[in-house]
Amino acid sequence: LPTVLSRVKKLDIPLFETSEIAEALKGEFDDADKLYAAAASSGGLLGKTVQLMQDENFLDMVGLSLNILVNMQKSGDVLHYTNLILKYKDDLNGFLNVFQIIARDVLMFKTGRKELVLNKDKVPYIARAAMSFPLPALIEAVERITSAMEALKVNANVNMTVDALLFDILEGKYRWRK
Repeated sequence: LPTVLSRVKKLDIPLFETSEIAEALKGEFDDADKLYAAAASSGGLLGKTVQLMQDENFLDMVGLSLNILVNMQKSGDVLHYTNLILKYKDDLNGFLNVFQIIARDVLMFKTGRKELVLNKDKVPYIARAAMSFPLPALIEAVERITSAMEALKVNANVNMTVDALLFDILEGKYRWRK
């Protein structure tokens, strides 16, 4: 309605920085490492940070995501990692969100945009993952994670979706090598 639109004002509110979130919540949570990782993975949202801090599996999801990107080398590894991911079947979307953020961090590191890496405490692992992926394969991996999230929203088979995701990531890793 034009009358409503004429009275509306758009406000651009910037997202919080990771350090700002960690500082604001340090009195609420004891585990400083987990708090920093949650703040980095929250996309600048305070409420998302609190939600991640309350998730007992959050740090395990971060570790598994890094493990997959660093250590998945052959097709036989896909079954192993699928089984590990399916331990989070009840919160698969949560895992895929974490996986996507970690893959994005690897992509930022690979492109030389280290200042845009969210999980700065994981830089040594992110650097190892970046060394094992060609740049186009990382771009493709982030896109594949997004596609898997979309497939799960329309009730795709969970096992097949996770298998396809991991095979696609592995295939891209080797297809884009020179």
